Amino acid sequence: MNMIHLFQLRGLLVNNKVNLIIALTTTILLIACGNEQQIKKISDDYLIINTVIKKNKTLILDPNNENRYLISTITKYNAISNDKELDSLKQNIGIDDNDLVIKKIFDKKQYNYLISQKHDSVWNINLVDLSNTKQSGNKTIRISKPIYTLDSKTALVSVFKETSMSIHIYQKTNNEWHFYKLISPLLIQEKLKFYKNQQ
Repeated sequence: MNMIHLFQLRGLLVNNKVNLIIALTTTILLIACGNEQQIKKISDDYLIINTVIKKNKTLILDPNNENRYLISTITKYNAISNDKELDSLKQNIGIDDNDLVIKKIFDKKQYNYLISQKHDSVWNINLVDLSNTKQSGNKTIRISKPIYTLDSKTALVSVFKETSMSIHIYQKTNNEWHFYKLISPLLIQEKLKFYKNQQ
């Protein structure tokens, strides 16, 4: 093998090594960014639950955080194609077509992303701010894991109390979550008990 071939081979090996380093660095950065996004979302979850708890200090937190009610409401809305039925559902849920925030949430483009966030687990109580809240009694509150819109600026969370359940909408402004509106309220105790018994 002559010197020219040796230099070409050496150059090829160097280039492959550089490409390998670039590929590994890119992979590590992508994983890091993905983990950062996941951590950010978990952080937002607890910022929202703590905001809800502050408004319900007399109730004991149920650690279950499944969000089935959120997912079923959005799925039901997107499954209806009949205009008359859809208008009736909008009225029951409390959807105003003139409300840009509501319109964004129930846009068809959001659907797959919203329902992909289905979750059934429990809250990490160590991350929940229970200071100045009631720690005993039999009246509980269950707060679901939030689901987020594609831009991560709007969140939906279902809140279950002893005689009611509803969906709360929160918006993020300057890295703080603020209550925006309540939709899809159910105030009949019998329905709530039936729902709980199905879980």
